[in-house]
Amino acid sequence: MVDNPDYSLYRLAMNPFCNFALDPLKVRGSDRQFVAAEGFPKDETLDNRLKSTVKQHKPKPAFFLVAGKSGSGRSSVANLILARYAAQLGVPGELLFIPKYDFNPKAEDSVQGLGRDSCDIFRAWFGDLQNLIDDAKIKLGDELEKLFSETLNNLTNQNMAYSLQRLAKRVAEALANLLDKATGTISTPAAYGLLFEDVPTVEIIEDAFLIFKGVPVTCVFTTRNYDKKVDGDDIIGKFLANPGPFQEVITLYPVGATEVSNVVHSRWKSACEVLDPLPFDPDEVGMVFGRPPRTIAQALSIMGELIGWKLRQQSGKSPWPDNDELRITRKQMEDIYPILERLYGS
Repeated sequence: MVDNPDYSLYRLAMNPFCNFALDPLKVRGSDRQFVAAEGFPKDETLDNRLKSTVKQHKPKPAFFLVAGKSGSGRSSVANLILARYAAQLGVPGELLFIPKYDFNPKAEDSVQGLGRDSCDIFRAWFGDLQNLIDDAKIKLGDELEKLFSETLNNLTNQNMAYSLQRLAKRVAEALANLLDKATGTISTPAAYGLLFEDVPTVEIIEDAFLIFKGVPVTCVFTTRNYDKKVDGDDIIGKFLANPGPFQEVITLYPVGATEVSNVVHSRWKSACEVLDPLPFDPDEVGMVFGRPPRTIAQALSIMGELIGWKLRQQSGKSPWPDNDELRITRKQMEDIYPILERLYGS
């Protein structure tokens, strides 16, 4: 809608309302941009849930399924879970190895080409895990390197669960007990986690239950559905029905006026040099654009278009807050709302 708006007029380096997944492991401080929307877990809640994986005498795996419409924040919440897992372990973000697999055929890094055969999927995943560890210049030892090679080369549907479970345990133990060659003492520990986005079938999750049984690792899956079924497969119900490991479903819902206000204010504070005064009232943004409820991605897109529209009108003029014409009033929001609703409506 707007061509090349000059964001510097708002003391911004870029559009703060770009729709991207928050990733606290890669971008420091992005965890502060999470809003208290319905379904979003708090850090202390996640920490309590993750204690079974980290703090017990015999750590166990933890499995999370994050469900919600496209644009509801599934990827951000999945990344947050893994960031809190790293914090609980005391592992630096760069030493938590996470081969991320996205089964959405429209995703930029989609692995849809692997099909739906679990054996092929997990063979490729463990191969990518080995590559990430190698890239970090971590040596697992000749014996474990040999086990990696033999396991993946000889993997079949019949031996997959046993063979990969053995490999998964050995890798987790080796990463948690890395030795400093100079001193012979345990150095900064490393770990790994699993993230499968838009899982196509519950069978992939059930195979993960078997592979990581007894392995102290956190596995996160996302599904685009939050009404129990997608493609005729009750992924949520079958996920919860498994009697074995710890599992938790986090369901994300469309956000209303308060959450829209909070997320807009949070994104602005994280990006803008001038925090006071704001060129808009966050509460008014929520009142106008948070009804009816919509996904966080829709709310961010609407706000990005609104800012761009305003900047295009003021191109070449003085910046905010000196230029009061950059203020966005509630009436202006209400006037442009029908256009933006057609573009980004629920």
